[in-house]
Amino acid sequence: MAADEPSAAGATIHVLRRALEELVGVNVVASALKKLPPKVREEFDPVTPMTWVPLTTSIMAVEFIAAEAHRHPDDLMDEAVRRGAETMFRTSWRLLLRFTTDRALIARTPVLYSKWRNIGQLESKLLAPNRAEILLRGWPGVSERNVRTLGVSIETVLRLAGRRAVRVEWTRTPDGARYLAFWR
Repeated sequence: MAADEPSAAGATIHVLRRALEELVGVNVVASALKKLPPKVREEFDPVTPMTWVPLTTSIMAVEFIAAEAHRHPDDLMDEAVRRGAETMFRTSWRLLLRFTTDRALIARTPVLYSKWRNIGQLESKLLAPNRAEILLRGWPGVSERNVRTLGVSIETVLRLAGRRAVRVEWTRTPDGARYLAFWR
């Protein structure tokens, strides 16, 4: 992997794979991964917590798994990202998230992102009660899939932190993306 290639932390890819296996079955995932080009398969399987996996690899893996499961890749990815985030936050993170103010929660978003991706950075601010703006900067040309995945992740973390009726809207920008988050 090139140092500047947009990548995800191995721990998040491991959690994503487990979520996919829960959603479509271990055998479906294994069958789909066998069909990946050898180089891509080697980048996706096996993964360790110290590994960085190119996002193009994880996206291709999800597309192959979705095809094998006869699912739409965006829908499967959204569902897997939600399930993966829930798994990651079932531990002590969940307690930290549930008992925090909106301001503190939004302020932690950039730190969480920096542990999951090797490209770009988030800036976040609380605009008003129950409303935040989160900017992804430093990733010009980010794909729609990656913009959507981050939006789903933000929504899931807010929901897991006890916020209700969470809605996240996103738009691509020349330097990344802009997210507006709303909740009760």
